[in-house]
Amino acid sequence: MTKLLLTMLTLLMVSPAMAADAEGKPESLQETMQMISADMQSIVKGIGEADYALIADKAKSVAYHKEPPIKQRQALLLELGFELPKFKGHDNDVHAAAMAMKAAAEKKDMGGVIENYGKALNACVACHDGYRERIKAVKW
Repeated sequence: MTKLLLTMLTLLMVSPAMAADAEGKPESLQETMQMISADMQSIVKGIGEADYALIADKAKSVAYHKEPPIKQRQALLLELGFELPKFKGHDNDVHAAAMAMKAAAEKKDMGGVIENYGKALNACVACHDGYRERIKAVKW
């Protein structure tokens, strides 16, 4: 089951091209997502190598990901309106799962790491299913 989960997770991840500014601050929502994707891929690597320090570090990065520029956050508010709490709820779910994953990694609890990785990934997919196409259509 774990092998199947790792295979599926690896296939779901895309290889992002990081394009942040010199301070590591993303210049767009897309770059924010690419940074999170890169961290999630690193976690999969950490799972495969039982590298709990890497898992904990990258889970913390996922939980406290950098925000896109204010202009794009304002455009999201205008586009999503009353749906914004649901959209933000997905982000909160990712945060909670990533923090639980970090805690599991610190305890060297691989089962907890994998369980919470799945929760984080499910929250990502739920958000993408609900909003990706609509957000891609927003004129920044």
